Amino acid sequence: MAIAFLAPSAAFAHKVNLSANVEGATIRGKVHFRGMTPAQGVAVVALDPAGAELAKATTDEQGAFAFAAQYRCDYRLVADAGEGHGAEYVIQAAQLPAELPPRGDGSSPTTPVAPNDAPAAVSAGTTATGPAPPGKSQLDAVRADIARLHEELRAYEDRTRLRDLLGGVGYILGVAGIAFYLLARRRGELKPP
Repeated sequence: MAIAFLAPSAAFAHKVNLSANVEGATIRGKVHFRGMTPAQGVAVVALDPAGAELAKATTDEQGAFAFAAQYRCDYRLVADAGEGHGAEYVIQAAQLPAELPPRGDGSSPTTPVAPNDAPAAVSAGTTATGPAPPGKSQLDAVRADIARLHEELRAYEDRTRLRDLLGGVGYILGVAGIAFYLLARRRGELKPP
């Protein structure tokens, strides 16, 4: 019975989660184990769509890492916590500033991409209507909030609830009770009703 309780906790302890967001031209993220335990000293490698290494960072004591984006392309972040445990996360090229040069190896389009927050052209004599597009700082704040909510959602999903634990113990005790009943009946200690 002790092995049954220890085995799941050992398996769940190694689940690795990786989340990241973009602040300007900086990619920031966190690596943590199940239960939001920070993964310290974990290597995080950023790869371009062709698999070439773009950047490398190591997590600090809070499991956080950061590096500057050099190109405007998809960044595939890979965290390696050792012993075969790791996680991946993709930062889309559209999340990075338009001022960054595209990756020159053909892995991203060579045509410049217009920024999402550029206002539409207005012809002479007309006025623009509707709300003004959000500024860069507002978009960065929204991205940071979304990343925080993403982390909280993962933490909620990872949390073992008390009812789950009690349900598992009840199931084990129920199966053991049925087994002992059948065993006692086979030996003749119990007579059928």
